[in-house]
Amino acid sequence: MFFFSSFKSQPESDEVIQQDPPVPGVPSGQRIVRCCFCHHPFLVPAAGTILTCPKCSKRARVDDIVISGTEFRPKIETFGKVYVRRRAKLSARTINAGLGLEVLGELEADSVVCGKLYLGPASRWSGDCKTGSMNMDETASVLSGRFSVQPKLIVTVRSNPLNPSAVRAL
Repeated sequence: MFFFSSFKSQPESDEVIQQDPPVPGVPSGQRIVRCCFCHHPFLVPAAGTILTCPKCSKRARVDDIVISGTEFRPKIETFGKVYVRRRAKLSARTINAGLGLEVLGELEADSVVCGKLYLGPASRWSGDCKTGSMNMDETASVLSGRFSVQPKLIVTVRSNPLNPSAVRAL
């Protein structure tokens, strides 16, 4: 059973969390996410909580998941991002984060699939990961695991210069 009781949808402190730059051409009130199952990118309303992928018809959370304390979960699935804050620990069997994963604390997982991976200062990692890109601070620790970098897992956006409202996620 999977509970969302201690997940936060917004960061609580002024702690720096890497924010993606705004994407030109994306209408306000919408954002681009990637399905954590089939990796299909698509536009969704910013206020959505749980949506269905238009390609594979699987449902998952859309909002970002922020871990602030110690969490033990069998599975985490989101079309957005997963943030593990400083002094926080996340232990999960599988993590599927369509847009990415940012670890500033400690993460232990058997299998992680994410768009972009960021391991911050003094973070600790244990587990296997398949990601589109990886950025690691020099003080981060990788205790165990195998990494596979596959650029097709990154969301890219193309807009039509003649019609700026026609944005297409690739």
